[in-house]
Amino acid sequence: GTMKAIQATIYQYKNQTKGNWFEFDPDELPLFEFVRWLWEWTRLEIKYRLDTPLKEEIRTPSRTWYDRRKGVDCEDYVIFVSTILLNNRIPHSLRVADYGTGWQHIYVVVPGANKKETEL
Repeated sequence: GTMKAIQATIYQYKNQTKGNWFEFDPDELPLFEFVRWLWEWTRLEIKYRLDTPLKEEIRTPSRTWYDRRKGVDCEDYVIFVSTILLNNRIPHSLRVADYGTGWQHIYVVVPGANKKETEL
């Protein structure tokens, strides 16, 4: 159910990251550079912190921004970044990592950026 909640949150709240600040213009910046900038900016501006054990928090982009100094988990990063990519019509997918004990990480992949997949 967590993946469905993440996807629903992305589509329901994508307007929370819409605006000039996050607009991608391929005439001004190659896709790879935009994706790299977005990853670096997000990691700089939003602190990473694991959710409380046994409590999965799914934040909207606005809530992630509000909690940015306290820290948010990987699914909140994914929701935040995915909404920006959707608003810019940049195709991407979500990938879940399982290191042998169940779902442990989720991240965004932008295929075709500079002829290779770019992970966020």
